[in-house]
Amino acid sequence: MRGSAAGKRNLLNAGHILLLIVCMTLAAMPAHAQETSVLQIRVRDAGTDKPLGNASVALRTQPSTPLAQIVSDTGGLVRFTHVKREAIHVSVRRIGSVPFDTTVSMMGEAVVSITVRLQSLSNLLSAVRVSAEDQCPGGVWSAHA
Repeated sequence: MRGSAAGKRNLLNAGHILLLIVCMTLAAMPAHAQETSVLQIRVRDAGTDKPLGNASVALRTQPSTPLAQIVSDTGGLVRFTHVKREAIHVSVRRIGSVPFDTTVSMMGEAVVSITVRLQSLSNLLSAVRVSAEDQCPGGVWSAHA
């Protein structure tokens, strides 16, 4: 019986240690969660308000210190998790659209959601007129026309 009592005590001590480890882990989790946030970015067309997929969205702590980069899904959505609660520089690029840059304050918020509306470059381009003159001696172009 004596060995059985010692075995029970060792089992109880192991159980207490395991419970202590679990409690310490759970107590530490909220502290980590408070240090980071989630940043959700919706990328949309400024003219039509339709979602824009395939936009490259990059995060930086400063304009020159990269943190992460994700391409928006077909719904124009990008989601960054575990973003430090500080000022974050957001850069959005998409072929055919005007580049977009802004700074987002992540301080004090668990989830920050922003919508970025990209302007199409086709709205900015003016008409181009193309003309040509025959510069070849003897009018080569007109001879083949």
